[in-house]
Amino acid sequence: MITELSRLRLAKLQVLSRGIFTLPMHYVGRTVPCAGPGCPACDFRGPRRIVYVGVRVPGKTGVLEACPSLAAVLVRARERLSALDYLGLCVEIRRSSVRKPWELVRAELRQLTAPVLTETDVAKDLATLFRLTLPVEGETVSHWFARVRGSQARILADAHLF
Repeated sequence: MITELSRLRLAKLQVLSRGIFTLPMHYVGRTVPCAGPGCPACDFRGPRRIVYVGVRVPGKTGVLEACPSLAAVLVRARERLSALDYLGLCVEIRRSSVRKPWELVRAELRQLTAPVLTETDVAKDLATLFRLTLPVEGETVSHWFARVRGSQARILADAHLF
């Protein structure tokens, strides 16, 4: 399940994945993964970087889709706590408006409140979201994305009228 914080100005979450994953995306009426080298959408506009991370937010567990400022907050929190990875990291974040970047309010490491989301789990949720080929068991997000992103070239080419 994909979740997002786009309408919130204050949020609390616990990270359930060992890493955070930043992927290039184009918006053509909907979000579509960048097709990579020779991407037809890149001729018009460079891709936006979208962050994906396994989380537990109150009432939900799944993959969070967020802006790059969330990744910066999580990196800062992990460094502040001298954590080896992001697993178990609990953060309280805020922003002054939905258009402003996230800021770290508080961070601590806690015992997990939900099962770990592996990289393959994150890739499976992304594959479902974008209607792409599922990852093979044990495949990392970066390997899966590199393998399937080229299939988006036709969608991105058809999205541009000129």
